[in-house]
Amino acid sequence: AKGDQVALSQYLIETQVQLMTSLQRNECIALQTPAESPDSVLVRLALAGDEHAFETLVQRYHNALLRYIGSYLKDREQASDVVQFVFLQLFVALPTLVTKPVKAWLYTVARNRSLDELRKRRFRKRTIHFSELEQESRGEKLSPLESIIDPYPLPEEIVERLLDIRGPL
Repeated sequence: AKGDQVALSQYLIETQVQLMTSLQRNECIALQTPAESPDSVLVRLALAGDEHAFETLVQRYHNALLRYIGSYLKDREQASDVVQFVFLQLFVALPTLVTKPVKAWLYTVARNRSLDELRKRRFRKRTIHFSELEQESRGEKLSPLESIIDPYPLPEEIVERLLDIRGPL
């Protein structure tokens, strides 16, 4: 019984030493200024609920990503929107980034999102509305009111659809 007590005491002392060592390491990480902390530490802190750590990641990469995305899009407003999207994706993906390099991930998402925006832009440029073709064939220009697309059906179209569904009244 005496030997069991000695073994238990030794175990408790070793456990306390390990706990103290772990706490000291965590305090060292916490005492570092966030600007000096590696990305991996900031990701872990952000996952633990430290908003300041996430803000530090945003501040660290915001301007560089804005320039990078702007080089693709050539539109500062749209580049700013894409940067916001990238950081939203970062927040959502934090649990998967504990072991991955954050910087490479951010630039990959930024590039892919920029290319998506360029594809959308190219598609929007190719869209021609029938009203434009009709006006162009007559040589007339569209007034600003005529160029506004109305997504809603005309009243006659609504009545026709209702009659198709319900049948004659």
